Amino acid sequence: TDKKTIAVDLGCGPDPSNGFGAQECYGVDLFEDHSKNIFKTKLGFEPLPFEDNSLDYITATQFLEHMPRYADLPQHNDTPFIFLMNEIYRVLKEGGIFLSVTPIYPYFAAFQDPTHNNIMTVDTFPQHFSNKKFEVSEYYGVKTNFEILYQKIQRTNLVAVLKK
Repeated sequence: TDKKTIAVDLGCGPDPSNGFGAQECYGVDLFEDHSKNIFKTKLGFEPLPFEDNSLDYITATQFLEHMPRYADLPQHNDTPFIFLMNEIYRVLKEGGIFLSVTPIYPYFAAFQDPTHNNIMTVDTFPQHFSNKKFEVSEYYGVKTNFEILYQKIQRTNLVAVLKK
């Protein structure tokens, strides 16, 4: 099969990033721009506008820290961040890659922006979203089983590469 590789940049702003050099690239943000392949979706509250197992790459650069940890969202266990992580897992192909670059605790960058409300640590992905996650995560509604290929602190950010 001669399928095209597809990348999606979450919280892309006006220009979706295609850091993996995929043949097709889309963005998802709070606005729509068809000329740049940007879909409007309220991330963490609405499903990603892609089919199950359809994407090769997803990136979230300086974005996950903006995801609410709690919202009145009973259909998604009141946890927009967990719902988004489940959505990322759902739309990635088997072997698909998720790249996250996020300010983390204990650095000031995690807290100083008043729109940062999802404070993460080096343990957030391994303990709650990986194939070695705590059993309690499933009770929280976590459906992901990512393999963590890479995690490293670069300056004040956690750079993480997760594989479905």
